[in-house]
Amino acid sequence: MNKKILGIIIAVIVVIVAGTIVLKKKGIEPIKGVTSALKSSVAYDSPAKYLTNDTVMVYSLSDLKTIWKQISASKFYNNFINLKLWTDFGVKENFNKVIASFEEKIGMPINESTIMDLFGSQIIVGLSVSENTKDVKLVIQAYVGKATQIVEGMFKSAIASGNQNITTADFENEKITVYMPKTENEIEMRYALVNNILIFTLGKAEDEMKNVINLIKEKNSESLLKNTNYNEALKLLSGDNNANSFYFADFTKITPMVSEILKPLMEAQPEQFAGMNINDIAKNLEQIKFLGGKAYQSTSGIKLESYVSPNFDKMDDNAKKAWKEKGGAITVLKMIPNDALLLNATANLNLTRLWEVFNAQSEANQGTGSPLQTIMASLKQFETNYGIDLNKDIIANIGNEMSFVFSGIGMDAAVPIPRLALILKSGNPNALRENLTNIINKALTSNPENPLPITVENKNNVTVLKTPLGEGLSPIIGTIDTWMYISTNQALADKMAQTFGGKSPDISQNALFKESNLPGNGKSSQLNFIDLSGLNDLMQSLINWVIQRKDMIPQAGQFNDIINTVQAYTTPFLECFKVFKSLSMSTWDKDDNTVQEMNLIIKDLQ
Repeated sequence: MNKKILGIIIAVIVVIVAGTIVLKKKGIEPIKGVTSALKSSVAYDSPAKYLTNDTVMVYSLSDLKTIWKQISASKFYNNFINLKLWTDFGVKENFNKVIASFEEKIGMPINESTIMDLFGSQIIVGLSVSENTKDVKLVIQAYVGKATQIVEGMFKSAIASGNQNITTADFENEKITVYMPKTENEIEMRYALVNNILIFTLGKAEDEMKNVINLIKEKNSESLLKNTNYNEALKLLSGDNNANSFYFADFTKITPMVSEILKPLMEAQPEQFAGMNINDIAKNLEQIKFLGGKAYQSTSGIKLESYVSPNFDKMDDNAKKAWKEKGGAITVLKMIPNDALLLNATANLNLTRLWEVFNAQSEANQGTGSPLQTIMASLKQFETNYGIDLNKDIIANIGNEMSFVFSGIGMDAAVPIPRLALILKSGNPNALRENLTNIINKALTSNPENPLPITVENKNNVTVLKTPLGEGLSPIIGTIDTWMYISTNQALADKMAQTFGGKSPDISQNALFKESNLPGNGKSSQLNFIDLSGLNDLMQSLINWVIQRKDMIPQAGQFNDIINTVQAYTTPFLECFKVFKSLSMSTWDKDDNTVQEMNLIIKDLQ
């Protein structure tokens, strides 16, 4: 696949997704499946209606003009585009060069007004592949309405430019403007205007353009609407939410495409893909039938609802069993401090089964030198060296819940120390702690000639690893009720104990966590929460901490230049993003599908 096509695909998707940052409060008509903001005589309310049945990925965004109007009027946007770093590092200059080059190819000025007139109502991006899955084609469609004169001007400007690479072709009484590349590194482009719909293609997409024209003129009915997986996704995503954006990815078609792309790369650079098997990669991908999602406005920001649908026909018994296991209720929240900046919690952990599956796969791949076989061999050697049975002594004592917590950085020591904790549910937390302590003791004494500067203390069912950095970094292995935790220091361990005992509020009392209003709570298999506002403040505090101590560092003159640069560019950048308050995600099971909802809280945008 042409690398430039892949780059453009990624760039287009990033730009379009970025457009969903703000959704204006307005009455957008909800439909069953996908919402369209279009009120026109042209029936163009489904992203699939004028995409061919071989389309593998779709992204649709409606009412971009209204969204962009609000974004461009905000203080956030104006502060962001006027950041000094864009000019000083040549970003603006390079961007303008790219735009100028693109304008020359299509014969059309590219500016905010033109883009909004063309793509402001509804834009649909479809990715398809050729029958041999080697050629990737990108189709962009937009309902241009009254902006047809802009498109007609594109045709005239392109032809009048005298560029010999630009030609025109007629198909079904419609004019197609074609840009044929001069070199292999350039990309074929085509565009046409049919019934007020602009069609723009990238790649070797002559047939794709003709098929889309036939769909619009109703001379072809083989659209994506006949795709069974697409229609299943629409049913899952139906509802009353005013969705401005929608995406769909058909993994039954993506898997052979990925395999075809990776195969020559793996053959050409075997050292980069050592131990990887194209069939194993395909086998993992084909276990997913499709992904589908929509973005819509919540009362405090943006929500993204996604579905992952399994392909049980492509799964073995172990994979089916793992998929059908339902996540239990997450109960760890009662010991997570309410000032936690980052939380990741899962309630469907089954390390015993995972260990069995890994062992079975390792045995099946005996002698192949696969990465999994290498890892399992190393673990077996570890068991021998330390005289333990990982499954019996460690894994069997870990329950179905595991959580990771980050609550900031301690800056009262010589070196900033992160406050981190790993929390594990356990049927026998003290046994788990003792077994881990024994492993640590053996590791510390394994090389008496070069011992690590760490001492181990055991008291009151708590293991303390004392380091030269003092209490700021003295990891704690302790237990609370049916939990075993590993904390980077005593302060966080004490805070978790106080929280569990009801002497300090837990994360559920955090204002941003409550405002996230995560669905699936109580049945989530996974829950994530990031306090973006708190992380922003932490980054600025860390920068200030370094600035205050710059004179203590040798060769401070050179260091001052770095600090001044960081301060000049990073602080204004962080200030811009203070409007983003939190990002949360909840994952749960609905029938056989996995549902995931993300919630981005935005405030003070104006």
